[in-house]
Amino acid sequence: MKKALLSIFTLLSFFSCFAQSETVALAKLKFELPNNKWKINNDEFKQAFIYNYEREAIIDKQGARIIPVIAFIVETIPAGTDVVQYSIAKRSKDRRGLKIREVFSWDTNKTKITYKNAIGYKGTYIDDDTGKEHTIYWIHLINNDKGVQVIMDMTSELVVKYGTEFLKSIESIRSY
Repeated sequence: MKKALLSIFTLLSFFSCFAQSETVALAKLKFELPNNKWKINNDEFKQAFIYNYEREAIIDKQGARIIPVIAFIVETIPAGTDVVQYSIAKRSKDRRGLKIREVFSWDTNKTKITYKNAIGYKGTYIDDDTGKEHTIYWIHLINNDKGVQVIMDMTSELVVKYGTEFLKSIESIRSY
């Protein structure tokens, strides 16, 4: 019995270093953080409708500390709102100069999102403060009469090595 419990504990510890299940309660959504290097940051945003996750810093080739972000911004929207119209409204307010490189949804062959009432974009922009190019995944989805923007952002240099972390989280978004 002792050996069986030890084996179970070891397996649970092993799997916990990979995905971490998170809940976006206001929108009744769940998703997986890709590994244990991601933590929610409750200090930066005090509003209850922003769920902000930051990754442990990654040092880029220039020696700068880069902190990738996954954020869920949740708002109440009128019942029956169409996800395409919601997305158009949100994109029209973007001031980053985002260059869209890819559009995806549950039925595309590129970036995989299993959540069906969503549309996503992969794009790039130049950070005004650092001059570095960033790659962003920007997803608009509707669930439980809530509009949700999911923003995943890191420098483009790091996306080559760490971008799969975002893809794991995108694929895991689901309703509960």
